[in-house]
Amino acid sequence: MTQGYSQNANVIHLTGEKISLTLETTTGALSLTRTDGKIKFGPILFWAGFRPEPEDKKFLFSTIVLPGKPRLLKDQETQIGKADILNWEIDFRNYRLGWGIAFFEQEEFVCFRVKLSNQSKEPIWVDELSPFSYRGAGDGLEMGAGYTVWKFFRLGYQSWSPSGSIGFLEPQKRARNFLAKRIGLAPYLWSRQSDSVFSSEYMAEIVEPELDLAFLLGAITSRDQTPVIEAEVKYERFRRLEMICDMEGIELAPGNELCSEWVLAMLSDTPRAAQKKYYELWAKTMNARAPKPVTGWCSWYYYFNKITLAQFEDNLKRAKEFNPKIELFQLDDGYERAVGDWLDWNERFPISPKELAEEIHAKGFKAGIWLAPFVASISSELYKNHPEWTLKNQDGWSVIGMINPMWEGKIAFALDPTHPEFQQWLKGLIEHLVKDCKFDFLKLDFLYAGALPGKRYAQNLTGAQALRKGLEIIRESAGENCLILGCGAPLGPSIGIVDIMRVSQDTERKWKNPLDFVMGISLSPSLKNCFKNNLARSLSAGRLWMLDPDCLLLSGAKGFNEVELKSQLVLFYLFSGQLFLSEELAGLNEGQKKLFSLAVPVSEHPAEPIDLFEREFPEQFFKRGDKMSLLAVANWSEQAKPLKVNLFRFGLNSKYHLFEAWDWNYYGEFEGKFELGEIQPHQVRYFALTQVSNQPQIIGLDFHLGMGAQGASIRKSSEGLSLELSLLGIRQGRVWIKFPDRKEPKILAVEFEDNLKIEI
Repeated sequence: MTQGYSQNANVIHLTGEKISLTLETTTGALSLTRTDGKIKFGPILFWAGFRPEPEDKKFLFSTIVLPGKPRLLKDQETQIGKADILNWEIDFRNYRLGWGIAFFEQEEFVCFRVKLSNQSKEPIWVDELSPFSYRGAGDGLEMGAGYTVWKFFRLGYQSWSPSGSIGFLEPQKRARNFLAKRIGLAPYLWSRQSDSVFSSEYMAEIVEPELDLAFLLGAITSRDQTPVIEAEVKYERFRRLEMICDMEGIELAPGNELCSEWVLAMLSDTPRAAQKKYYELWAKTMNARAPKPVTGWCSWYYYFNKITLAQFEDNLKRAKEFNPKIELFQLDDGYERAVGDWLDWNERFPISPKELAEEIHAKGFKAGIWLAPFVASISSELYKNHPEWTLKNQDGWSVIGMINPMWEGKIAFALDPTHPEFQQWLKGLIEHLVKDCKFDFLKLDFLYAGALPGKRYAQNLTGAQALRKGLEIIRESAGENCLILGCGAPLGPSIGIVDIMRVSQDTERKWKNPLDFVMGISLSPSLKNCFKNNLARSLSAGRLWMLDPDCLLLSGAKGFNEVELKSQLVLFYLFSGQLFLSEELAGLNEGQKKLFSLAVPVSEHPAEPIDLFEREFPEQFFKRGDKMSLLAVANWSEQAKPLKVNLFRFGLNSKYHLFEAWDWNYYGEFEGKFELGEIQPHQVRYFALTQVSNQPQIIGLDFHLGMGAQGASIRKSSEGLSLELSLLGIRQGRVWIKFPDRKEPKILAVEFEDNLKIEI
């Protein structure tokens, strides 16, 4: 299968179309090289950390113990295609450590996995398995000008964990307190933060932005462990990069074996394409779900946990007049007497779950409800009656899952998804809500609690396995047709279970939150955190899940201005995900309602952050189209600045009609580089770009944020030219049409519901 394979006494070479691999059997290390010579990396080794005795930590490295003879298996089927599999094993005393290497002839990546076998007569306790490790020897990563110009892209642990690109010359921010670590980081990293170490969970990408080169290291399976990437720059040198699968000290019995997750190392000359490819491979191995976007209403950001049945029903009554029609109505936190008692509703909700779902359905909407299935308040009946269902620390006390001043009792404990009695209770709860009460949508929150470290009923499962088991019970109980949204959710174990994924911190009616300073890392609700994380993780949209950018806010407040509101609308439209409104509908004026209709339906495909690897907060969001492309240019700073555009940057190498939203202004024909006035703080200026043609063209419209990129076309027939519009709801506005023989566009006034066809 491989284009080139050679072996002598000490070295094995595998060469494909894009990369080559060299394995030195005498040193126990491996190197990877792009065939064009642009990226080289090595020596790479593998290792395991384990304890033959509870207090006796040992490490087994491939460079310390001479491995045996490698075995090559050609043309092997894998979950992501055919590969040549190289197996290499170390025997040390009564332990065997094996390295599995999958080499793909036509790809620019190699996959790695480590397997540890216990051949002794006594159990051992396994802490770490590392299938990919560089620890300072040799040249390391050779890519462009070196670490001083590289960017480190961090994917992060769960929905709210910070994500994005920073330079190696600026220290990564550190979680400052117990709660920030517990919420924002994988447990393996709680005690490993350092000014010289850059860390991520699941995937990290090191990018040379000037040369468009990237080295991506990421797990493509994530059911069993939480893989952590650590990169270290110290003593003015790039000293370390490794993927460590956290085994959490689980016991390995005599005669048994443990495997790490499969890890991918990619050497690419297209950094964004590399990340998209990675997500697609991860999605394939985890059987990802990616449904069509859904619109809805959520109670949280207007009422928070003070929502009443009367308020909910008033919004439900008014929603039928909304345009276009909202599809789903979701009740959020605030109905339950205490977190954990999901069927025991408080005095503000004198109604049963089934009756509420019936009311929602009777109004023509799908019904949704919020749950936090893996936490229970200290004041809940669930905790009082079943404290044994909680995760325990070393002293036997219940593990704290969350501290929330809004909740009854303030403290909530983490529940143990491996406890058989809890599993039966969880199964019964979900079946009742979905099959008996007929809820169509479950918002599952604070899911990270199911993976927290502690003593579980099933002591030999990792946190990732425990959470995955709990999520599988929920999916099996809910069935395939129920939409599930994951929030506060570790990314890896959620893939293939959730349909929709929150990938950012909560939104809020303010730009930034001073709590971030207290936390040390960006975890707090704010527009800034919401926008930044959604942009950083936007390439996962439609690959790992449907994106939940959080709820759309339309009513202003101190600290939330019209510029930010419009920026939010543009971004949420371009994310191409779930679009939920969270407002008191009676308080919205007609102008605010129209703003919602502008974003519905959302973009058919998500836009991409072009400068993802240049700055932590991307400012250029671009969606390429066959006829019309859409460009959002942001200014996230606190000062106005000139708007500078380089169309070549987006692969737009011709002449284009330029049309801008909000002012609904046609500027004329543009090409290459140009400046166009100023861009205000926190503003997104948003353009439609249509390549100049000798045919009549739609170059803009003012009643949908697609501006003609979707649901609009010009048809030519024997009867002449016709304008065809297809957008749900009642629409009224203007369409700009450019004829090649006219200098100025023709502006047509239109009014229609759902569809329109008129001669032009």
